Amino acid sequence: MKINFIIPGQRLTGGILVIERYAKELARRGHKVTLYAPWCAYNVHRSKYKLKNLYIQIKSTIKEIILFSLKINYKEKNLYRIKRPWKISNQTIDNADIVIATAWPTAYDVNKLDERKGTKFYFIQDFEIWDNKELAIKTYLFNLKKIVISNWINEQLKYNECEQGTIINNGIDLGEFDCKIKKYNHAENVQCLMLYHHLEKKGVKDGIEAFERIKYKNKSVKLCMFGIEKRENIPDYVHYYRNPSHEELCDLYQKSDIFIYPSREEGWGLTPIEAMACKCAVVGTKTGCMLDIGKLGENALLSDPKDVDTLTENIQLLINDIELRRKISENGYNTIKKLNWKNAFDKFEKEVSSVEIKNS
Repeated sequence: MKINFIIPGQRLTGGILVIERYAKELARRGHKVTLYAPWCAYNVHRSKYKLKNLYIQIKSTIKEIILFSLKINYKEKNLYRIKRPWKISNQTIDNADIVIATAWPTAYDVNKLDERKGTKFYFIQDFEIWDNKELAIKTYLFNLKKIVISNWINEQLKYNECEQGTIINNGIDLGEFDCKIKKYNHAENVQCLMLYHHLEKKGVKDGIEAFERIKYKNKSVKLCMFGIEKRENIPDYVHYYRNPSHEELCDLYQKSDIFIYPSREEGWGLTPIEAMACKCAVVGTKTGCMLDIGKLGENALLSDPKDVDTLTENIQLLINDIELRRKISENGYNTIKKLNWKNAFDKFEKEVSSVEIKNS
């Protein structure tokens, strides 16, 4: 089949990396795959002021052109194509069997394409309402076949009276993160780890507040954080790793005892999955992947989003009880072993292959 993915840009976010992974595997399986990433950034209408929105769009476009490029090696270039039109339209993308929107701004473009461009799908990795809720929710009403990555996303779609999608959980490559041997530190040597992100929905403020309370009672407990952004509003005692390499990130997971996942909203949540693969015990919230794989008291300690009190209590519980920490860690690892990419690839290929092909 000819499959076109429409992506909002080439900045290597977690969502783009997942799309890239699907593109590679579908190409390996014999499909002709193209990723279209427009040079002109989408106007996400973040502000009520038109001039400010235009400024944001121009700034994002310049950044896209100058700073970011999809880092693929020469072998991968032979697997699938990347095309950079100025904008997405019937004139700038090839005819195909399948065309897949991958973010709400791209859904507007895909919705306008004629049938020669293929059966229309919408790959939804989050409930993307943080820029413009009204415009985002409107796309979930389009006549696009939805593929979602978690139960949480389907719950949000149902709540907003939108059709739900086929659930295909993301996988994980255990070869990239596997930690067969884990050292379990005593309370005084415990190290916690947390993702840093500027979006309020990530709950970083809640996580830091919880750790501040922990630090007050446990002076020797450490907190490390990592992310792609500049360090802002992070306490001085935190060791922050900006843009860690894959090897550095694996090392962080493996040396840490507790991973704090404080998200208020999350489509999936890759970092707690990676943490579990490295036998790092997860303390988090009932959102994203935790609604699909989390078992309270078995492979994670969970609380409601924004419930800083219970989040703090759960962190303290794991600090104090090394055997519970060991149990959560080992059970989390065994859970993650069932999340493999081959299953995800098989389901994704079956889903997009199930439609009537129009342009063979």
